[in-house]
Amino acid sequence: MSTFKRLAAGQLATIVGVAALLITQVVSVRLILSRWDPVPFGAWVTVQAVVSLMSCPDWGLQDYEWIRAFQLGPRRTISISRMLGACMQVGALFGLVEFVVGLAIVAFGWHMNLLGIATQEGRGLALGAAVAFLTALANSSIWGSVGSYLNRTAPAIGFYAQERWWYMAVTTTTAMVPAIAIWQGASMTGAACWQFSSVFLVNACQCVYLLKRFSAVGVRPMKPHRGLPMLLFRRARLGYAKNILEQARQQGVRVLLALQTGAADVGVFATTRTISNVMLQVGLTLSNPIMPELASLVRERRAVHIAGAFTLVWIMTAVVIAPGALIIQIIGGDVFVWWTHHKLHFDPWLLASLITGVVWSFGSFPTMALVRSQNDFVALTRVMLISSVMLVVTMLLLVPKLGALGGGVALMTGELTLYGLINYDAKLWTDRLKLIWPQKSLRLSQLSLLVTTAGLALIAYRPSQKWLSLVVTMCLQALLAWALFNDLPEQVRDRLLTKLRLKKS
Repeated sequence: MSTFKRLAAGQLATIVGVAALLITQVVSVRLILSRWDPVPFGAWVTVQAVVSLMSCPDWGLQDYEWIRAFQLGPRRTISISRMLGACMQVGALFGLVEFVVGLAIVAFGWHMNLLGIATQEGRGLALGAAVAFLTALANSSIWGSVGSYLNRTAPAIGFYAQERWWYMAVTTTTAMVPAIAIWQGASMTGAACWQFSSVFLVNACQCVYLLKRFSAVGVRPMKPHRGLPMLLFRRARLGYAKNILEQARQQGVRVLLALQTGAADVGVFATTRTISNVMLQVGLTLSNPIMPELASLVRERRAVHIAGAFTLVWIMTAVVIAPGALIIQIIGGDVFVWWTHHKLHFDPWLLASLITGVVWSFGSFPTMALVRSQNDFVALTRVMLISSVMLVVTMLLLVPKLGALGGGVALMTGELTLYGLINYDAKLWTDRLKLIWPQKSLRLSQLSLLVTTAGLALIAYRPSQKWLSLVVTMCLQALLAWALFNDLPEQVRDRLLTKLRLKKS
C-alpha cells in the first residue's frame, strides 16, 4: 500500500472512530438512564474512572515502546520483536499487581467509599459495584497491560488504520453492550458480566488478527535478552510519572467527587463533561494531522514555518473551536435534559467551566507539541505535577461547597495552569533552538481565548440574551482571526492564499 493510501485510510479510520465514539456516548448514556437512577449510574461511571487510574502506570512504558518502535522503523523486525516481548513481560507483571490491588480494595470494602456509594444504598448495589470493578479491572489487566503493546506497535510497522478500526470496535463494545443489557433490565452485576465477556471476546479477536498481520511482516513477540525488560522499565520511569499525573487530572476528578459528594454528583459531572468533550473530539480530528507536521518542522529547524504552524492552529481555534464552544453552550441545556430523561440536574455554569477548559487546552496544543517533540519528559512531568496539584487543591476547597460545579472549576483551573506553564517551557525551547517565538500571535490568541471565555460566561449568566452574546463574540473573534492571519509569516501567508485560490478555481 502506498504512503498516500495508508495516510488516507488512517485518516478515514480516525474520523469514523471519533464519530462512532460520540454516537456511542450519546446512545449509551440515554439507554442507561432510561432504567437506572443517578446513584447507580454515577457508580458505574466512577468504576471506569478508577480502573483507568489504576492502569495508567503501565501507559508510561506503552508510550516509550510506541516512540521507540517508530525510531527503529519497520525494517528492524528482530529488535521490535524483542522489545515487544520484553514489554509484554513487564505489562503482565503490571496487570497482575493491578488486579491483586483491586482484590484487596474489594476484600476490605474500600470500594464503597471509592465509588461514592453510601451504606444505605443497599447490598445489591454494593455487590454490583464490586463485580463491575473487578471485571473491568480484569479486562484492563489482561488486554490493557499486555495486548495494548500490539496496538502501540501496529502504527510503526504500517498497520495504523487497522489498529484504529479495532480500537473503535473495542470502545464501542465496552460502552454499548452493557448499555443495551441495562436497557433490557439487567442489574449492575449482569451488565458487568455482559461487558466483561463481550470485551474479552473482541480483544481476543483483535490480538489474533494483529499477531497474524505482524507475522506477515516478520514481527512476533520474542523472548528478550536477559535484563531488557528491566532496562525498558527504567527508561520509561518518567513516562510513568507523567501518565499518572495526566490521568489524575482527567479521571481523578471523578474519583475525588465520588469521595467528597457521592456517586450522584459524579453522574452529573461525567454527563455534562461528555457534552463539552464533543468540542474536544472535533478539535482533535482537525488538529491531529497538523501535530506530526509541526514535530517534523521542529526537527528540521524550519523557524518560519514553525511560527506559521503555531499561528494557523490559533486561527483554527478562533474560527472553528470558539463558535463551536458557544453553540454547544447555547444548546447544551436542552440536549442534556432530553438526553438524561430529566433525571440529572443541568448546571449551565458547570458546562461553561468544562468548555472553557477545553478551549484553553486547544490554545496550548502547538506549544505542547513543541515540548513533546523534544522528548522533554522532565518539563512535561513538572507541568503535569503543578497543574494536578492546582486541580486537587481547588477541588478540596470548592467541591464541599459547590458539588459538581467545584469539579468543573477545578478542571478549568488545572487547564489554565497547564496553559501558562507549557507556554513558558515552549518559549525556553524556541530560544534554545534559535527559532522564532510568535509573541504577537500568542497575545492575539490569548485575547481570542479570553473573548470566548467571556462569551460562555455571558450565555450562562443571561440565557435570554444568548444569541446576542453569540453574535457579539463572533464579531470580535472574526477581527482577531483576521489579525492573526495578517501576523502569519509572509511566506506562509502567500502559500496559504495560493492554495485557497486553487481550491476556488
